[in-house]
Amino acid sequence: MCVPVRANPNPAFLLWYDIGVAVRKWSVSVDETLADRVEQYVGGRGLSSFVARAVANELEREALGRYLDELDSEFGAVPADLVEKFDKMWP
Repeated sequence: MCVPVRANPNPAFLLWYDIGVAVRKWSVSVDETLADRVEQYVGGRGLSSFVARAVANELEREALGRYLDELDSEFGAVPADLVEKFDKMWP
């Protein structure tokens, strides 16, 4: 069951927590400059949920990279001129 939790006085900001999900507490070391940037960005919104999303996003990126490597192995790499064409179209 998901329940809303207001962790910020801004009425437009609402966190959702899934009560049925087990969690594990970690202790990690982070470069001070990066820690300062994260704390400034996250503020009172919840460091744990931010870090959890960041870890999930990185795992997804890694999986996507492996999948793209598999596609390259199976079908060949995307031609350089096509990559260049779409790179130019990207903002």
